[in-house]
Amino acid sequence: MGDDKGVFAVFRRLSIMGKMIAAVCITGIVLVVIGFVGISYVNKLGGMLKQSNGSELVAIQTLSNVKSSISQYRAAAAQAILAEDGSTAQAYVKESSAMEQDLVANLNEFKRIQLDDARKQSATKLQTDWQEYANKVKASMDLAQQGQPAEAKAGLTNTSSSLNVLMTGIDQLLQDNSKQLKSLSEQSDQVVAQTQQGFLLFVLLGGIVSLGLGIGVAKSISSPLTQMAATSEMISRGKLATGVKVVNTQ
Repeated sequence: MGDDKGVFAVFRRLSIMGKMIAAVCITGIVLVVIGFVGISYVNKLGGMLKQSNGSELVAIQTLSNVKSSISQYRAAAAQAILAEDGSTAQAYVKESSAMEQDLVANLNEFKRIQLDDARKQSATKLQTDWQEYANKVKASMDLAQQGQPAEAKAGLTNTSSSLNVLMTGIDQLLQDNSKQLKSLSEQSDQVVAQTQQGFLLFVLLGGIVSLGLGIGVAKSISSPLTQMAATSEMISRGKLATGVKVVNTQ
């Protein structure tokens, strides 16, 4: 037989109490590792969900507000142009101005959201398209206030192409944000699956280690007892020269 060396040899030479303490300590370390791994995966998942809720959903909501404000702005501008008396026209002009302020605020909010470079460029173009459209609508309202209703209506009609460009840009950004949100959701699902696999793996590893330690402790306890029982049997049969090997664990 070779030299009785190594970790397992040291473990075998421990006292019963020492083996039990070692088994408890190793099992505790395994459980701590499992806990840290689980926490890291949960933090990663939480970060992704936070990004999803904090950026993409806000971006989609902001773009929806922009689209709604544009529709309300156009409706107010049309009422201002079609109004037959000056006071009504002025009321709708003020309403369109308020809608414009809300819209600009939503556009600025959207640009402040952390987006990728492609969507930042799209947001900048959207702001440019909006300014072009708003200038044409304001020119039509000015014609109406100057007593040129026919020219004002024609001017408002001519803004349809600019409006289509503006709405198309918003719809494209909404699609891009929805795709990004879906991608984040899929990544979150992957992290959840990895977390489950990681927990199962480490729990299985902890179980194997605990089982191995339990078997080792049980064997270290039962082996001397078995040896003593065999020796007693041999002595009872008259073999008085039979000895018992004593291992000093002190």
